[in-house]
Amino acid sequence: LAVVAGASARVITMCRWNRLLRVSKLLIYFNHREASSVRHTIFWRKVKFAALSLGVLHAVAALWHVQACLHGCSDDSWLGQAREEYTQWQVYLLSLYWAAASMLSVGYGDLHPTMQGEMVFSIVVMLTGTVGVGIVTASVAAALANADSAKTRYRERLHATIELLRRYQLDEDIVARVRKTYEYLWQRNSGIEMKDLFEGLPPTLNTTISHAVYRDAINAVPLFQTNNEGFTRLLSTVMQPLLLLEQEYIVRKGQLGEEMYFIHRGQVDVVSEDGLKVFASMHDGAFFGEIALVFSCPRTASIRTATKCDLFVLNRTDFEHVLKSFPDVEAKIREEAKERFSRVRERAQAKAESDRQDSTSSSTSGASTSSNPALDTRSSEAEQALSNHSLIEDNGLEPTRLRTSRVSNHFYALLQVLACTLRHARALFRPTQPLSHTTASWQQYEFSMALVTCLQACLLLYGVLVNHKDWTVVALLVVIEPFYWLQAYFHSISTRLLKETAQADLKQTREFYLRHRLWKDLLLGLPVELLYLVNQTPTTLAVAAWLRCVRIFRLRTVPRLFAELEAELDANPILLRSVKFALAIVLSFHAAACVWVTLACPHGDCSSSSWVQTDTDKYGPLTPFEQYSTACYWAVATMTTTGYGDRHAEADLERGVSILTMVAGRMLFAYVLGSIASTLANQAYRKVQFADKMQAVRSGLEAACLPPSFARHILNYYEQLWEREQGIDAAELLASMPSNLRAEVTSKLCIAPLNNARLFRELDESVLAAVSSSMVPVTFLPGNPVISQGDFCDELIVIHSGQCHAVNDATAVYNSGDLPNELPFIHGRPANQTIVATETVTAMSFRRDAILAVAARAPGLQERMKMLTAQERQKRTSCMPTPGRDTQC
Repeated sequence: LAVVAGASARVITMCRWNRLLRVSKLLIYFNHREASSVRHTIFWRKVKFAALSLGVLHAVAALWHVQACLHGCSDDSWLGQAREEYTQWQVYLLSLYWAAASMLSVGYGDLHPTMQGEMVFSIVVMLTGTVGVGIVTASVAAALANADSAKTRYRERLHATIELLRRYQLDEDIVARVRKTYEYLWQRNSGIEMKDLFEGLPPTLNTTISHAVYRDAINAVPLFQTNNEGFTRLLSTVMQPLLLLEQEYIVRKGQLGEEMYFIHRGQVDVVSEDGLKVFASMHDGAFFGEIALVFSCPRTASIRTATKCDLFVLNRTDFEHVLKSFPDVEAKIREEAKERFSRVRERAQAKAESDRQDSTSSSTSGASTSSNPALDTRSSEAEQALSNHSLIEDNGLEPTRLRTSRVSNHFYALLQVLACTLRHARALFRPTQPLSHTTASWQQYEFSMALVTCLQACLLLYGVLVNHKDWTVVALLVVIEPFYWLQAYFHSISTRLLKETAQADLKQTREFYLRHRLWKDLLLGLPVELLYLVNQTPTTLAVAAWLRCVRIFRLRTVPRLFAELEAELDANPILLRSVKFALAIVLSFHAAACVWVTLACPHGDCSSSSWVQTDTDKYGPLTPFEQYSTACYWAVATMTTTGYGDRHAEADLERGVSILTMVAGRMLFAYVLGSIASTLANQAYRKVQFADKMQAVRSGLEAACLPPSFARHILNYYEQLWEREQGIDAAELLASMPSNLRAEVTSKLCIAPLNNARLFRELDESVLAAVSSSMVPVTFLPGNPVISQGDFCDELIVIHSGQCHAVNDATAVYNSGDLPNELPFIHGRPANQTIVATETVTAMSFRRDAILAVAARAPGLQERMKMLTAQERQKRTSCMPTPGRDTQC
């Protein structure tokens, strides 16, 4: 319509401005992708900010051009009289260059406003750019904080668990196993409980998924082979996965059985009680412990994992809950279980009778040979002790009588070091099994190679873009290259590529390397330096420098390595990210500087309109290294938004690269600052959470209108608890531990003190282990009551460390291992005295309902409780006063 009306081109353009409203559709699209994507949220956020940044820069550049030429280009505008020298494209490039320098706070000063309107517009642009960069930085920080939150919480839980175990003075062996188990669980499922994976799905869909996962394992058990599909589906919903490392006990002989286990992947061994003998092995598809679901019987053997195992677990309580819904299936299963149990008992009795007969017959022959000293054998402990003797003792010499000089001692130590070095070298170059990529020494080696890779990348860029005739750079690259040949050999014999340490063998690793990785290492390690033996002309040097550039692709392994290191739970995230960002910043500065040099002096010939020529006119000719150092100065000033302006772009191509460098630098530092902010925010999460809890407690105390002194006492208690526990919930930590480790930890903590209690004295250790599994750790601060007089003793308190005393009886002092409320708990009556913590007391609490549940399966404990209750009842009866008799108890 504007064309038909004869309007000018400017009017026609302005009539199309309404189409800018379509930009809102782009924002809606990005928001939708960011909200609907789970795995690529950060990626879409980066794309959104990049697109918005380019759009805003373009709009600001167009408006800046309008400032100068709205009604014809004025001589007083920023473009000035030089407008005749530039084409329309060059004017736009100048405007874009100014927009980037102003919005990103670089501010070279070579282009600046000259009129009042331009100054006002510049103020708006600078403020908008500063706020926009702040929004981008904050958004990056929030995205990274959300991405790292799960790992940070999991790491905090691991550290808190280890701190709890050390507070209870458990062996470092158990602490190391707990750490290793948590790290393995993080690698397998990123800290997400398998039972929570499908939480929130409709019940029918959840049941269908569970049935598809566990159906084969259930149908493999003869006890569960029924025609009732509903029973199988419901049973699959209560089964739980269990991930175990190698050499972990699943069950121990004598324990009270509560679970049935299905082997989904891996191998387990049936071992002796001391773990030295292996009687049998079970593999994928096997199951054990089904009798424990029906009968309360102890385990008949100890079972230990031989490899990393994926198990399915069926708990007895859940199983009985399922059976209540299917009475006909329950009757059939119990009848079948009784028959199987009878057959097992008969076989066990027959085997015991056979062993007894064999031992009787062997004792007769053993009696005749035991007196012969030639037939005596040494125990394994004696053989180990003999093997540990030194060579001097083996030769029959007394070590105390041997006198050697100091020189010979040093010589002998040197020989030992050389022998140890040779043994390690032989193990590396004549391996019998793959090298593990998870060891600390391997990670240190890979980290060192990452630093070497960054150094090589810097040298390659300098050699191809700045000075390919520098023989020092060539010599350094030649020295570095053999390290990669050694790294390729290590990769061929390690699990680095397979990522499977349990099932991989040396043949598999080598075959995988030959098929998938050898060609890459050959391509990246081409001996380009052999060209120098042909001739050393400038053309040959340039060709060799460009051919070597393919080695820059080795940099792709550096971010992958840092991602693996950051995934380790015991890693220091701040230290690792500081090193990673330092390397990224240095490489970015170096790459920008090399590109800046080659723009001015391609192939060593400097352009007359370049920044190098400007510096040459001012300071004289510059060597290649001086050009590089000046370019580094410009790159740092540009990417850090310092922008002195003494070095700036002179040509169009240089301005274009300056724009990209400014944007890249701002984005890089926004990511760095956002990442550091997210790391610090996640580390302070526990403290912030506790502060929120304290605020809620204050609000609750004010709403309850409690006396100020009592409210202060409660708040002081929480503050003291924070100083000691740092927000750690010991009961929750213990409950979240893997079941096998939790059983072992609670047994080591509780069995010894429980043996001192009247209720558990001389009971079987399996009963004590079952009681120990219900232990809840508690902490009492000084001056606070452990037990209050008149309260019903529903929990049995066992002191682990610290001291407490009775308020009304100065002689009643309780220390480690004591049970201050044992009698009231046993007899089910209120406490008859108040007991206060003298110092910080760590204790173990056992609830009555948990002990009663164990007593229902342990006749010995049940009889002990009845006996003690009868004794107390008899004592009370004898102490009751009768007419004509004054009784005192």
